[in-house]
Amino acid sequence: SSFAPREPAGLTGSNAFNASEQILLRWLTKHRRLVFGADAPRVRNFGADLRDASVFYAAVEAHWPSLRKTHGARIERRSFSNDAKESFVSAAAAESNARVVLDALASLRHPYADPEASARVVLTDASPSDRVLFALFLYQTLPTLTPRATISFNCRLGTVTKRDVALTNPSDVSVAYRARLVGPESATKQFVLEQTLVKLRPKQEAALRVLCSPTVAKRTEEEPSSVTEPERKGAERARDDADAVSVPNPEGSVPTARCFLVLSSARESFASGAAATTLVFALEASVDADAPVQSETFAARCYEMTVATVSVPNPFPADCEFAVTCVNLRRDDPRAAEAFAAIDNGDKENALVRRRRANATATARKDTDLGLPDRGSKARGGVTAVVAETRARDGSIRKTLDADLVSSNLPRVRRGKYPGAFGAERVAARVRGGGTVTVEVAFLPFAMGAHVAHLVFEDVDNGRFVVELLGKADLPPPAAKIKAELEVRPQTFDVAVDHQNPPFERARRLFLEKHPGRADRAEAMKARMAGDAWPSSIEYVALSNSSFVDVDETVCVAKNATWSGDFENNANASASEMDRPDPPTPMQLGLNVRDAGTYPAIVILGSIHDVRVVELEFAAGLRDDRAILEFSCVARKSATQEIPLVNGGATSMVVKAQLTGADANAFAGVGRDIVVAKGRRDVFPLTFKPSRPGSFEATLMLRTAGSGSLAGVPDAGESVAYTLKGFAAPPEAESVIVIHAVARETCVKSFAVPNVFGRANKPAAYKVECDGLDFVGGEPTCAAPKNGDAFYEMSLAPRRSGIFRGALHFTTAGGHALWYALEVRVARAKPEALVSTVTDATGASSITKRGEDDDGIRTGETRGVEGKTHNQTLSLRAPVRVATTARLTLTNPLNAPAVFRARCEGHGLLGAPTLTLPAKGSGSYEVTYSPLVAGASRGSVSFTHDVLGEFWYPATLVAEEAEITHVTPATAALGGAPALVKLRLQNPTDETVEVFLECDETGPDANAAFPVGRGSQSATSQKVFSIVSPSTKTLTLAPFEKGKITVAFNPSTLDLTRHATVIATSAAAGTWRWRVSGVGVAPADLNPPTLLFVTLGQSGSHAVTFTNPHEHAVSITASLEEEGVSVGRSAGVANGDVSSDGLTGEKPVSKFELLQTKSASRGVVVAARGSHLFPFRFKPSSMRRSKATLVVTSKARGSTPSLTWRFPVLGEAEAPMSGREHVIFGKARRRAEMGMAVSLKGLEVVPSDLVCDSQGSGVPFSFEIAAPQGEREHLKKALCITPLQRHVSDARQALKFHVALRPSREMSCVVDLLVSAMSGGRWRFPIRVDAEEPEVDGVIRVKAHVGRPSVSAFTLPNPDVRETKFTAFFTPESPAAFTVSPETGAMAAGEPMDPRNALVTTAASPGSLGTTAARGRFEVTGEAVGDGPGAELRIGYAPTEYGTDLVGRLRVVTESNAWTFEVVGTTPDYVKPSAAARVDTKIGRETELLLEKAKRRNKELGNIVLKNTKPENYTSRRLLSKSRGGE
Repeated sequence: SSFAPREPAGLTGSNAFNASEQILLRWLTKHRRLVFGADAPRVRNFGADLRDASVFYAAVEAHWPSLRKTHGARIERRSFSNDAKESFVSAAAAESNARVVLDALASLRHPYADPEASARVVLTDASPSDRVLFALFLYQTLPTLTPRATISFNCRLGTVTKRDVALTNPSDVSVAYRARLVGPESATKQFVLEQTLVKLRPKQEAALRVLCSPTVAKRTEEEPSSVTEPERKGAERARDDADAVSVPNPEGSVPTARCFLVLSSARESFASGAAATTLVFALEASVDADAPVQSETFAARCYEMTVATVSVPNPFPADCEFAVTCVNLRRDDPRAAEAFAAIDNGDKENALVRRRRANATATARKDTDLGLPDRGSKARGGVTAVVAETRARDGSIRKTLDADLVSSNLPRVRRGKYPGAFGAERVAARVRGGGTVTVEVAFLPFAMGAHVAHLVFEDVDNGRFVVELLGKADLPPPAAKIKAELEVRPQTFDVAVDHQNPPFERARRLFLEKHPGRADRAEAMKARMAGDAWPSSIEYVALSNSSFVDVDETVCVAKNATWSGDFENNANASASEMDRPDPPTPMQLGLNVRDAGTYPAIVILGSIHDVRVVELEFAAGLRDDRAILEFSCVARKSATQEIPLVNGGATSMVVKAQLTGADANAFAGVGRDIVVAKGRRDVFPLTFKPSRPGSFEATLMLRTAGSGSLAGVPDAGESVAYTLKGFAAPPEAESVIVIHAVARETCVKSFAVPNVFGRANKPAAYKVECDGLDFVGGEPTCAAPKNGDAFYEMSLAPRRSGIFRGALHFTTAGGHALWYALEVRVARAKPEALVSTVTDATGASSITKRGEDDDGIRTGETRGVEGKTHNQTLSLRAPVRVATTARLTLTNPLNAPAVFRARCEGHGLLGAPTLTLPAKGSGSYEVTYSPLVAGASRGSVSFTHDVLGEFWYPATLVAEEAEITHVTPATAALGGAPALVKLRLQNPTDETVEVFLECDETGPDANAAFPVGRGSQSATSQKVFSIVSPSTKTLTLAPFEKGKITVAFNPSTLDLTRHATVIATSAAAGTWRWRVSGVGVAPADLNPPTLLFVTLGQSGSHAVTFTNPHEHAVSITASLEEEGVSVGRSAGVANGDVSSDGLTGEKPVSKFELLQTKSASRGVVVAARGSHLFPFRFKPSSMRRSKATLVVTSKARGSTPSLTWRFPVLGEAEAPMSGREHVIFGKARRRAEMGMAVSLKGLEVVPSDLVCDSQGSGVPFSFEIAAPQGEREHLKKALCITPLQRHVSDARQALKFHVALRPSREMSCVVDLLVSAMSGGRWRFPIRVDAEEPEVDGVIRVKAHVGRPSVSAFTLPNPDVRETKFTAFFTPESPAAFTVSPETGAMAAGEPMDPRNALVTTAASPGSLGTTAARGRFEVTGEAVGDGPGAELRIGYAPTEYGTDLVGRLRVVTESNAWTFEVVGTTPDYVKPSAAARVDTKIGRETELLLEKAKRRNKELGNIVLKNTKPENYTSRRLLSKSRGGE
């Protein structure tokens, strides 16, 4: 078993150490075990136990735990075992521990030795006595680091809290402290020291002010400087021993930050000062999270909802993700006590008025001006308790309901049964630090008075804060509006009150449909169960605001009662309705009506369940028994209305009618008395029949005789009067008269006109007028006999054809009228005859009109005409798309110039719109016939004049097919590339047309054989012509646009001419035809070469495609002939027998190999029009070009001879990539240049490859740029590579290029520079092109007032010469006050720049030498003038609050360009208005004289107050009497 030495019980048990040394050893042991654990052995001596300095470090860390993070990792500690044996550290580790201890003391501003002193000397190799001194130093110094007190800061977010730390210097020497904050960075940044140096004179006191600005509201769990349990116990002990200055935290406060205030001695501040003891204070910041950072006020009527947007700034400097909740507070909640008291006492009434909000769902409360008349009677006491009197500016007294007074006289509603009034739509919000979040808040009160809620924003990392919502609910909207008519006398009025409260029920539905609180299940259940939980009988306290309406103090409302708002309907209720069970006792009102007039009143009912308002309006003595009957119809028509007659008496009732008034003749009754039998019903028909348009008024009086009564007449034998009002609109047309006529001919039409007075036995004299037709004539008057019709005759002489409409009015002197609608359908006159038709030398026809017509138009004469033929039709004939003209000669018989409106009708018939002829002169009109579609049709040419009328000429139009266009025959080699035939056409119309293409080889001579060389061959049916462009065989042409058609000829036979017809058809533009032909010739010597690139040292394969051009199968053989290799060698290649002895130099080494089987080498059969692939392999051995030829030979078959085709093959070797990547970097729209040197490794140069010129000698080369597909178009303008030499002499010579980059937007890609030597070989050099976002292109400043948005426009030019689509937007970090429009659109094409004076180098050829050429390229890179057309952008700026200027970034991006603008939004500077002073501040001369006089008198009198205190001069009256000479 292990043995543990017993701990000494006292301080005198040791014979080696005295009591003081024992205290030091025990003090060190205690802190060693606090830091390293309870199993650490005690410190027994000042020698070996303290040699490694870990015990000293434990003592320092125990008093300042933050050293664990900064210095603890550097300490090497001993390990302890169960047998109490400990392992010792090395000498180097002990010295390192000693250095850590000294550094820790220096960081605490308590250095023990010179910083330059060796730790080994000071501690590691120190003697035990020196270690005793060091331990004593720690024993006296470290306790000063224990906090003397805890200073608490009770803060609110957004405010600064101040605390003063009182310091006293009791000594006789001056001391100075240097203050600093120690603790976590998150805590120290919330505290600020107003000064860091405090100087205290002897016996002097000073205060150090500490400011706290909390930035978080979350409870902190960490102690300052990572407090551990030992330190926490020490701090608690220090708080118990010291005089704490902390203030208790209020309820709801959350400690958010803890740190230390350390006051260290600043001995250097006083020349003769003493070193002060270090003072430490604990600082603790507590934030009252329930204290609102701002308040928002709402006002609404009870049971109505208002919605407002609340803007809340983020009080935390960090970005937050808030969870938003709305908490409605009760009156007994301590958090809302102050707010409820403020609203109840009216302290925030002005704020409520100023910040009242409303939305479309509810109307803000308005004080109801009751306008109560003062009738001299005294009001009841209950009335004055709820009505507030205010005096207006004009001195009148206005009486309004006071909601606070009403609430104080009504029972308080139990709010716990109903849902909370406030609710917030938003449940989460992400806000930047210092940003603003908007929340839609709804306010729907179910009780009058004050309402308080907290809008809580809580973030996981930063805590929470509260926005206070204050609401005041006014009287609810009326539950019922009752109007009644009364007699002028005191009386009672009963009102049945419904158990349900309609505004309350609407509020319940509104809450469940739109209020944000409906998301809370508990609140929603309260809304659903609110009205259902009411008792069946509710007792209300009743209040009235009118002195003329009295109401009982309490009213009982049961469930089966209903509102009775129609007093008259209740009075006229049927017997069946009267028999239903009696309702509960209604609310009885006492009406004190003494005079006639209108009596408004409001009755308010309140209970613990709800509040309701009843609006009343009583009219006394204002009833008018005269009813009003209104009629409306058109003149000369009638309208009838029946008046019911009810006889409820025991005898028959006789009704007499009397019509009176100026317009009584417009109304008519039955013309006799009406007898209504007892107990029966009847009607009195009243007819309104106006004879003219206008307004009519009359009076109808119905009188009764007998015991019956009229509806509304209370007693028999009385009368009832009706006011009759009638309105007659203008009469309708009697009928529509349709007349058929012929142009330039006269016709007559007669019809009957009725008498407008009808059976009035009165004649009618009409005045006749015609509207809209100038060719209608007739008598101006017409008379209709009594009770008869008149016959009116009118004549019509239309000058031109068409359909014309008008009206014929017949009006009497008294305003009676009738009218007819006229519709005249005029046909064309007979066509004019033509005298002759001849064609002149120009191909035009001259046509002369024959004879003289009825209007006196004389015909002209045509000279040079031999023989005249009389034709009735103008005949025109022309081929399609060929114009022919004809002239018509006309003579003007008038004495003034005549302008004719000309119109040409018919396909392809054109002419001028007008023709002007001189007075008594003649002229010709030219008609052009240019048809587009073949066929025969008819047309006409018409001339119209306002005086001479219309005449026309028919035309027969014949369009002939256009002649077919013959195209030059094409020639193509058999089996080679096809011959292309270009055909052109133009759209002859002014509209876009679609042309459909067709190639026809089925004509009579399409397959005819025309022997060219060796005789004819058999005709075939194989098609050899095809349309290759456009591939869809549909061509769309814009107006008057030219189009192109490409036809390919691919012959199948030798020396045989083939034909085809190409047809282009359009429904609008007609048809085009071309005749194409072609002949096949023997195969050409050379075909397009096949190019193959293979990396040097590797092999690659490719294939040559052979297509059989014949219309029958052929047998072919193939061989490969390589340049520089003998024929025999080539045959061996063809058979696949390749030897390797060519490496000895005796014979060239073959680089090509034809890949085919032995059976294929003997011959291959290819089907008609079929294809066959001949694969081959290429393996380069040097960087030189290799050439070969694939020879294909066909066997003769019948008349087809043996043919040979030769296909060149070029093999290029490509050098392996070096692995190096060149990089060019720049910014968009900024020029970047660099030099680039490459070497063509493996280049072989022979004397025959060298070329000599003025630039030197060497092997010429070419280069090209291979770019990614997406950046190819952009790099064509942005990247320019220019060689600085034309030749390269050998592989070791560096080939230099100048690379220039000017991108129009940011980009990143890799392009390949491909360099090819003329002797053969290709080298690939990758170049990385990186362009970052450009600098800001400009600053745009916009100005706007808060609440008054403004729009600024600017034009951005387009650097491209083509229209480009763009997108404009503000970056996400830009303020929301900025907008841009349009966000997308098209940027107009820029104006091209003239490049004639600019030196341009293309990117695909060497071009000119030097960097001058490369720089010149970018002078026209944009290809457009800088201030050319572009796009207009409009920037909107709508600031919502005052403050600093807002800055945003506007981005405009196109396919190849991008712009960035900095937009600065400011508010206009306030200009102080300047106006002349209206107050004269100078004293007048008379006033100055009076003041001087008063000063002299006061000087004579002296100090009146002093003299009045004397016994002899007790009052000022005696003194004044002395001054006036009274004594």
